[in-house]
Amino acid sequence: MIQSRAFLLICLVLLTAKGAVADPNALEKGRALLEKADYTAAIAVFKDTDQRSPTRAEALEGWGDALAGIGDRDGAIEKYKAALAIKPETRRLMMHIRSLGIGP
Repeated sequence: MIQSRAFLLICLVLLTAKGAVADPNALEKGRALLEKADYTAAIAVFKDTDQRSPTRAEALEGWGDALAGIGDRDGAIEKYKAALAIKPETRRLMMHIRSLGIGP
């Protein structure tokens, strides 16, 4: 019993150290920062969220929105395309990319 608890504790520590446990409210925090036009802070939140869970298309989309907000068109397109690769059915991402002058 003690060994299994120790094993679970070690696993939890390793997962947390690797960043596998993300803040469940990070996307909402990032979106709130976008609404306030605090793009630099939003970038930090979305970047951290993406690093903790690289398949989070929503984090990549938010990161793209924040980059577009500071005028980094190429960076925004890169993040939107990365999100689109994860969730190709998301039409909103294509609209973001088109709004930046890419696509048909």
